[in-house]
Amino acid sequence: MRTVLGLSLAVAMAACAPASPGAGGAPLDAPQSAPEAAATNASCGAGSLQALVGRDRAEVPPPGSGQVRRVHARGDMLTMDYSPTRLNIEYDVVTGRVLRVYCG
Repeated sequence: MRTVLGLSLAVAMAACAPASPGAGGAPLDAPQSAPEAAATNASCGAGSLQALVGRDRAEVPPPGSGQVRRVHARGDMLTMDYSPTRLNIEYDVVTGRVLRVYCG
């Protein structure tokens, strides 16, 4: 019984372990090249809001008409669907400062 319980616990813990960056692709925080970032930021208007980085999230303007926007704290659970026209604004939950503005 102890062996089965120990094995079950080991399998459950392995399933929760983060994947190594080399397993299955690039790490989530992999930087984009400048041309890729510029092309990506143009599709949702993130380029025009890059001045928000480092500022308080209270300074984020309301979304424009028809704009799809997601304002979230770093570490929040988000859907994994990619939408090139969706504007994402990520902020630090402790300081309230905007960390990055990007499309997706």
